[in-house]
Amino acid sequence: MDYRRIFEASDIDVLWSGTVRLDRSLADCLRAPTIRDGYSVYAVRDSTYGRENNVQFDNPGSLKKFPNTVTVVAEGWDGAESLQCSAFVAYGDARDCLLRRGTKREVIAKGFTFEPLSGVEEDIHSRIAKFQFDNGSSANEAAYHLGGIGATPPLEMESLGCVAFASGSDGSSVTFARDPKRSVTVVFVASDRKPFVARIGSADSRKQVTCRCSGFVVEEIDPAGHDVGKATPGGPLDTLNIRLAKGEITVQEYEGMRRVMEGSGPS
Repeated sequence: MDYRRIFEASDIDVLWSGTVRLDRSLADCLRAPTIRDGYSVYAVRDSTYGRENNVQFDNPGSLKKFPNTVTVVAEGWDGAESLQCSAFVAYGDARDCLLRRGTKREVIAKGFTFEPLSGVEEDIHSRIAKFQFDNGSSANEAAYHLGGIGATPPLEMESLGCVAFASGSDGSSVTFARDPKRSVTVVFVASDRKPFVARIGSADSRKQVTCRCSGFVVEEIDPAGHDVGKATPGGPLDTLNIRLAKGEITVQEYEGMRRVMEGSGPS
């Protein structure tokens, strides 16, 4: 794949490459691509609160010029769930006029490439998926603020899998420090050896979202972080947990539907 031609890049770093299964959480986002030099280019962008921000965990230097879009470039991909995938960062040259230091390398694109598998499908041990978290719902606000300054943040990223890129809105750093109106979307590759693990909730009530090659699992955990049970795979509550993990519903909507399923009715 000609990265330089697609992005007019001066340099490319390929961070990871392998065969993956495409999770529905990401597949549902890949609509209406732009065509660039014969490649289909998709943009995954979190702008939930109308203001995009590039201060993300994949931008540790808090660079002002840093892409807030996770780009997916597809060549010859027909929507198949099994595919060849690479994670990349593209660089361009920018002149530093203020400091008169000539040109410097800056990140102009980040994301993944999709290509069809060649020959017979081999054993696949990784999954590419999307996780979205929005802590602007009233349920999340209450859980955070009632705990005071020392409260556990609504979202903690414990493991980012094999490789991950993020997009966020309204100042979304992964720490979510004291700002009730933040949203982050993460596109990642996970495997059984390197799962994606995120924890959601307050110090009193927390859920752990884990994604491995087989897909998403949501578990209740106690304040110390121990597993205290998970839904039976394939059951209604398991489906609800998966919808929460994929960002299809808010925590507030989740709690309301869960109470109905458990027979307690709305509060």
